[in-house]
Amino acid sequence: MSWTRWWPPCTPHASVMFPPSRPRHYILADRCRSLTTDSIDADWRAALGAAEQVCASGQVAVQLHGKPARKLLGVVTKVASDLRECAASPEVPDLSQLDPQEAFERGREMERAHQRVARARASFVERWPERVTRIRRLLAKVRR
Repeated sequence: MSWTRWWPPCTPHASVMFPPSRPRHYILADRCRSLTTDSIDADWRAALGAAEQVCASGQVAVQLHGKPARKLLGVVTKVASDLRECAASPEVPDLSQLDPQEAFERGREMERAHQRVARARASFVERWPERVTRIRRLLAKVRR
């Protein structure tokens, strides 16, 4: 039996490695496009997961495609970083062992954390259209 029967045909590395990352970009775009400031935490975490997957595949693309992929990875990494802020859900403190003043302070801290997340989400939703345009443009350069 010849080794060519079971060995995959010779193809450039880019064509083998890059196609799986295309659907990840589409998944990220789809999940982020559907986000609103009122979206549930699970939707924000799903978008973060998609961004982290694109970042992981982007590490390979940088090795294969050089500077255009490095720029794309920078933008997607920033998107992932912003999504981490949006997906952060403040932990509810245990107030049972606290005196009223401490419980009130913990409540204020919790409210501030919720406000930070709300501001981050509003900012992300507002900036997404320009980011997705930039990602598409950079992705087209990587594909060339």
